[in-house]
Amino acid sequence: EAGTATNSHRNLLDAMQLATDFYQQTLKGPLGKIARDYLHHRGLRADLILKYGLGYAPDDWQALERHLSNRVSQQDLLHAGLLVRRESSGTYDKFRHRIMFPIRDRRGRAIAFGARGMSDQGPKYLNSPETPLFHKGRQLYGLWEAREEIKRLQQVLIVEGYMDVIGLARQGIHHAVATLGTATTKEHLTLLLRFVPELVFCFDGDRAGRRAAWHALEQALPVMEAGRQIKFVFLPEGEDPDTLVDKEGKQDFLQRIHDAVPLSKFLLQRYAKTVDGHTPDGRAQLVANLAPHLKRIPDGIYRDLLVDELAQISRFSATQLQVRLFGEQSSAAAVTLEKATKSKPGGGNLMRRAVAMLLQHPQLALDLTERQRLAEIERPGISLFLSIVELVNQEPHIQPAGLLERFRDSEHESILAKLQVFDLMIPDEGVKVEFEATVKRIITEHENSRLEQLINKSRQFELTSPERTEWAKLLARSKQDQDSAS
Repeated sequence: EAGTATNSHRNLLDAMQLATDFYQQTLKGPLGKIARDYLHHRGLRADLILKYGLGYAPDDWQALERHLSNRVSQQDLLHAGLLVRRESSGTYDKFRHRIMFPIRDRRGRAIAFGARGMSDQGPKYLNSPETPLFHKGRQLYGLWEAREEIKRLQQVLIVEGYMDVIGLARQGIHHAVATLGTATTKEHLTLLLRFVPELVFCFDGDRAGRRAAWHALEQALPVMEAGRQIKFVFLPEGEDPDTLVDKEGKQDFLQRIHDAVPLSKFLLQRYAKTVDGHTPDGRAQLVANLAPHLKRIPDGIYRDLLVDELAQISRFSATQLQVRLFGEQSSAAAVTLEKATKSKPGGGNLMRRAVAMLLQHPQLALDLTERQRLAEIERPGISLFLSIVELVNQEPHIQPAGLLERFRDSEHESILAKLQVFDLMIPDEGVKVEFEATVKRIITEHENSRLEQLINKSRQFELTSPERTEWAKLLARSKQDQDSAS
């Protein structure tokens, strides 16, 4: 039985390859002129037609069956989804008067077709039916063709149509794939995440596009873990990637990809804007709304990060949320973060953001001018921050991955891994200014707090000589900072 199944599978693959050859030859011949004219009008060059293996199914009910009648059995053509059985008797070609887009498996073999109609009769786009070779919830158009670019960029752009994939390739963007007339599935995501750590979905900005994005997000939650990123781009209403990249050009379109909305931000913002975050009732409702989604995310660093983000918005502690949502105490990393957050008003959030920015953009440490003032601060996280600064100054060209590697197997590894994927929600061009402002605020809050301590003590006791010296120094710094600000 195994041998029979193998032979049947091979027969179907042979049928699909022969059909591909037929459609490609027809596109080149006299019957294919109308399709060639259409492709030329859409700006598809010969190299793209060849790369994606495009063809043309003639406007004939039995052209393919006649052509293959002596080489492939009618039964195999039916099982491959190339023929349709009539209700009365006989068969006819599934695809007629259509541009043909071969859908290839990971070995580059044609297993199905997408087809674009050349007339107003029938659906504009038509896919092969489910067959022993083809399961549309598992396959993606263009993955085979994009494999080298995907490997190089470590990113996949997911669009909705075949022409979007080819239109982007026409403008030099070669790492796009398309779902096949179906919503994104968990199988799609699992497949892609085997190859790359970052997926970017591209949807219309209208209501339907946002529904599709939300569905993709829901499918993504069970596969999210540290080191993986899933983002969303919403295009102007009425545009698709194929048309927009022609209007904007490659660089502007890639900027949209660069500015894509992270899954965490999309999830939190969707619910945050539906409640009143200024009231306990509203914040409690926010937690209740998000709870089912957070519970679908595997336990680990990524989920801890989302809980930490929710803790900031809801004003619960991360530990409380971990217990209420998952019935467990928070991880050591979450506790470390929480201790830092509670050490001084606002200080933990600032310290965490400063370390996160430094981990994600190590070269910020090279321009840090306040190392001495930072070294005088006693608070959780400051020694770790200064250790990273020192390390970067010793290795000025170190990259984020290399920086994290220096802390492997240390007590800080877990917390640093979390912070390296922490969503800063800052465009790259604004990170330097934000980093400098954050460091300045950490210093100012510490020095103001220390000055207040000395003032309060002086009202009850006489200050020691070192304390009076410190008071004078802090006052001088405060005045200098105010003069600089003015």
